[in-house]
Formats: sequence, C-alpha cells, structure tokens
Amino acid sequence: MKLLLGSFFCFCFLSLVASAATVEAAATTEEEEQDMMIARLIQWLREGGGTFHQGLEIRNSPNNFGMFATQDIPKDELLLVVQRHQLVTSGKYEAPEGFDGTIWCPTVYNLIDELQKSEEEDEDEESSKYGPYMEYLRSQEEGQLPSHWSVAGQKLLLELLNQDNNVPHNPTNALRKDDLRPSHPIDYIEDDWKLGCNGSNNRKDQHAALMLLQRGWDELMIPVYDMMSHRNGDQWLNTKSNSVHNEKEPVMVRASKDIKAGDEIYTSYNFCTDCGNRATSGYGTPEILRDFGFVENYPQRWFLTKTVKFDLDQKEEEEDEEEEEDDGTTTTTTT
Repeated sequence: MKLLLGSFFCFCFLSLVASAATVEAAATTEEEEQDMMIARLIQWLREGGGTFHQGLEIRNSPNNFGMFATQDIPKDELLLVVQRHQLVTSGKYEAPEGFDGTIWCPTVYNLIDELQKSEEEDEDEESSKYGPYMEYLRSQEEGQLPSHWSVAGQKLLLELLNQDNNVPHNPTNALRKDDLRPSHPIDYIEDDWKLGCNGSNNRKDQHAALMLLQRGWDELMIPVYDMMSHRNGDQWLNTKSNSVHNEKEPVMVRASKDIKAGDEIYTSYNFCTDCGNRATSGYGTPEILRDFGFVENYPQRWFLTKTVKFDLDQKEEEEDEEEEEDDGTTTTTTT
C-alpha cells in the first residue's frame, strides 16, 4: 500500500514538473515567434529603403515591450527612417468633401483591406505590400481603448468619472461641473466609426478603426515608429522628428539628446512635432487613456479647464513648485 501511494505521489509530482516544463517551452516558443516577427518587420523596413539604427532593438515580451538602445547614441543621430511608400495611407479610398472626423475613415477601410490580404493564404490572392507590419498589427489585442471595453467596464469608468447620467453618444454633450475628464470617454465606436464612417458591427473592423486612432498620425500609420513608447519629461523624452505630413521627405526620427546603452527610446503623444496644440489645449493624462488605452507614467499633465492645469512628477527630492508659463497658464509640479 505504501509503495502504491508513493508511486502515485511520485507520478503526480512528475506530471506537475512536465506540465510546468511544457508551459515554459510554449512561452519560450511564443517569445521566439514574436522575435522573428519583429526581425521580419525590420528587414522589410530596410529593404524598402528605410533605416533602423544598428544600436537599437525592439523587445516584444509582455512585461518588457519597447524600443531600447544597445549602445551609446549621440545627440542628433538618425535613429529611424520610414519611406513615404511604406506609410499606410487611405489608398484608393476618398473622404467625402468637408469630412472632418476624428477617425480618418478612408485609411481605416484601406487598413481593413490590407489586414485581410495579409491573412489570406491563397497564393492566387494579392498579398499586402505591408506584409510584416500587418502581421504585427494582427498580433495586437482587441479592447485596449475604453471605447472597446466590455459594457461592464465602460459602465464602471463612467461611474468613476461621474458621467453615468450624461446623455450617451451626444456630440454636444459637454462636461458638467462635477464631471471628471476626459469628455466622450467611450464614444469612438458608436459615434466616430458607426456614424462618422458608416462602419460595421464587425469587431475586427472596429479594432482596425481604433488602431488607426491609437497608433496613427491623423490619416497615416507609420510602421516601427508606432512601436516607440510614450513618456514626457526632460529625463525621459529622447527623440524628435520632422513633420510626418511633409510629403517631400521620408519620416525621420533623431536622438534629441545623448542616449545611453540600455535606455528606452521614447516619443511623446502630446508634445510632438505634429501634436498641434495638445500640450496647452486641455489634452493630458485622461485623454491619453481615452485615445491610447493606458495611464501615462510620470510626468503627467492634468487639466481642470482648458487654461488651468497641473503637472504631476516623481523626483528623488520632495519639491513643490509653481510657475507661470508663456501661454499665461499656471502649472504646479507636485511630488
């Protein structure tokens, strides 16, 4: 009997070890596949005339995603070049005259076409010229933006923002006195996609629309550039670019300061060359959650009104400063 029980427990133990090893092997295989996918994307970029600095690498593991320097890179060094023909545009689709929506519908429809092409395995079908980039986009999970959260998740968010009693999907629905920002936190699918673009209920199509909003520059999507993480602050932000809308030259990203080996490469979603007046017009941390699906790391910018804002930062020494900026608004930095 003792021998039988001992054999049984030994078998259970070995089964657990084998299961753990299988899970670990599967995770390793998945990471290897992700690395190969990124390698194909970089190769595609370079073969098309683009540039990816040899001192950079993209890490694509769940807990360590981003672009990093593998060597010291001096200020003004060219980090990334994406040629105009490599940008995802509206293609054959055209917007109605006078269209001024938040989501650029023609590019979404072209993106849907390209995603479908890249998914086809039939050799007779036309393949996407953005193949490796479309492969990467297909790997992105749905539901990252509040507009694509579950009904329960959206309801909880509206309750937290004190917007649960507002008229839903009303374009003229301004924030009430006690509402917290951002405005229209869950409206992109119902308003901008379904109404503005005459979009479908197909969740994959909706995901494509939100990927353009989340990863694009207005009507453009820029492969590899959109893999840089966002972070503001002199300590963190280390890149600069030309205007992506200048059709006479490729998109070029340079180091805005000396970068050390091991540093992550950061861009900004509200202090960039093509960000317009986001930095001063009421676009801060809550809006980044609405449009990009994450709460930004420090430093953060919070607007109480379009002209009253405060910044939150994290520093080694406790500090509380208040200063008046050139635009006449008051900024408070609190740690």
